[in-house]
Amino acid sequence: MNARFPLRHALGLLLVAAPAAAAPHAPAELALERGADAGQCIDAAHLVSSVERRLHRKVFYPEAKAELRLTVRLLRRAEAWVAEISLADALGQLGERELTTRARHCSALDDSLALIVSLLVDTPPERPSELAKPSAPSRAAASNAAEPTSRPNAPPTASPRATPLEIPAETLAPREPWQIDAAVGVFAGYGLLPELAFGPELMAGFTPPRGPLFRVVGDFSLPKESSLDGRAAGVRVSLQRLGLDVCAKVFTRPVLGVSLCAGQRLARVRSSGFGFVENRDDSRVVLSLAAGADALIPLGRYLGIALGAGGEALLNRLQFVVIEANGTQGVAESSRTAGIVRIGLAGRI
Repeated sequence: MNARFPLRHALGLLLVAAPAAAAPHAPAELALERGADAGQCIDAAHLVSSVERRLHRKVFYPEAKAELRLTVRLLRRAEAWVAEISLADALGQLGERELTTRARHCSALDDSLALIVSLLVDTPPERPSELAKPSAPSRAAASNAAEPTSRPNAPPTASPRATPLEIPAETLAPREPWQIDAAVGVFAGYGLLPELAFGPELMAGFTPPRGPLFRVVGDFSLPKESSLDGRAAGVRVSLQRLGLDVCAKVFTRPVLGVSLCAGQRLARVRSSGFGFVENRDDSRVVLSLAAGADALIPLGRYLGIALGAGGEALLNRLQFVVIEANGTQGVAESSRTAGIVRIGLAGRI
């Protein structure tokens, strides 16, 4: 009995003094936090499911059964999505990792985040050697040496943060929805009608997850009058247009975004005479090709000022004439080309 007691006593002290290093496959607890602008990021239930599918076993348990604590913080920082990952055990921090991406949607982080979490909880990193040493009182008890006073343990220091990993912006974001944009404003065009045309304009845009912006444009001009020289008679003209554009972003910054667009316009032009004995009405269809540049100045996350400028090539030219007893006299005609400017208020869903 006397020979065995010191051995058992020493083994017991060794087990008590040894660091509580987490073994592979140790049960873990997950704490996931999403910032105010990160509501579209992955939630805890989907992250748990994704990790456990990769490891083919149950990984996460309630706090009472867990040996590891994994904390994931998802947030929006400047123009990037950020995932801050930290792993700790009973003795403190084991390691940290940070993922970032400038993709349009936060779900571009999903696969990489699930993979890194799987590796961390499957084979936890070893604690740095200076943090794994037993405390001074434990070493004293193991050696059975009495000391007059015991020195307080040094506070544990966090392990150094690993180099941040950046996920390319073009990485597939599996949960990215279609982006919907709308704008209301006014336009002015020179060359569409015999006189300067202006009026209200409405636009609605649809952007698929991995594609350009498709935009529907509708506008109409206020009626414009062109008079015969020296007479109180002439033609009154107005138009209503519907168009389809395809736009590609060429410049994106927090304070300004620029896109190049190309498309077509189908216009219905209505004209009516005034000041004649017999005033006739007419309606014609005009097709044009359009190209230009648009700029968006954000006023917040969902609103912005939309600016645009471009040109159009009219495929059929408009001419308005009046027939009198002494022959035919031209009243007005449109140009083969037109210039357009616009300004409005844009919103995004």
